[in-house]
Amino acid sequence: MKINTKFLFSKALVALLIAACNEPTKDSGTKTEVEHKASVPSYAFHPEWKTKLESSKMTGGVYVFHPKDNAWNVSDSVQLHQSFMPASTFKVITSMLALELGLVKDENEVLPWDKVVTDKPNWNHDMNMREALKLSTNWFYEGLVEEIGKDRMKQWLDKMEYPCNSIEDKDKFWIEEGFEVTPQEQIVFFKRIHDNQLPFSQRTLDITKSIMLRYDTLGVRVYAKTGWGTPPKQNIGWYVGWVEKGDEINYFATCIQQPDPNSENFGAMRIELTLDALKSLNIVPNGLVQ
Repeated sequence: MKINTKFLFSKALVALLIAACNEPTKDSGTKTEVEHKASVPSYAFHPEWKTKLESSKMTGGVYVFHPKDNAWNVSDSVQLHQSFMPASTFKVITSMLALELGLVKDENEVLPWDKVVTDKPNWNHDMNMREALKLSTNWFYEGLVEEIGKDRMKQWLDKMEYPCNSIEDKDKFWIEEGFEVTPQEQIVFFKRIHDNQLPFSQRTLDITKSIMLRYDTLGVRVYAKTGWGTPPKQNIGWYVGWVEKGDEINYFATCIQQPDPNSENFGAMRIELTLDALKSLNIVPNGLVQ
């Protein structure tokens, strides 16, 4: 992992990105003071969000963005701009490409298991994309990446303006060092998925969102994807997505790290930290559990 120097000016970048997504004003003249303030991001810090991490001898951070107010709630200001391999969060991008290119007919088409037995019994069978994304099934998505091919993948990453596109010398680039994204970049990209601002058909985007849905209760819908990478002597865990509550949308990216071997609760901690932070901001109900 490394500090992504091209995003050291990221506060200004995010301000521009979010301002570009906001509804234009009716008057094309000088902005009012209120409009000017709305275009400048605000940051609220929540170091208490890291208490569980520190007690479990893990590092990392939790980041929540509310575009309507251009407001960031963050556990720290450092890891927001630090880059890590996207790991299985990249399966969302692979899903969109597979649907758009017709490699799968829809989210319900069943693909045959490659018969390679893994230590995850729930992976060892034929399955469709809806189940594969939920279970983060490696054989399913590795097969799709192979079908897409490196040249076509590179073209689409450029077309999507994905934060990283250096895949030429990597076999499983999404879990290799050198192909990395920051939590902030994850949030900005997943916002583009939600806002239909990617070069895919509406059908592809709608299906992708539907298979990302993880919670739908009490008027709250949570769309998310986990990720878990294992660079040398380390574990990197992600939980990335957004929450819809009425007409309010909040985006989140949690990224945690721990030296290998990891603790038994490492996988669960990604989601637990995220839900704790969202509950503390009254974005999701207290009764929501993973």
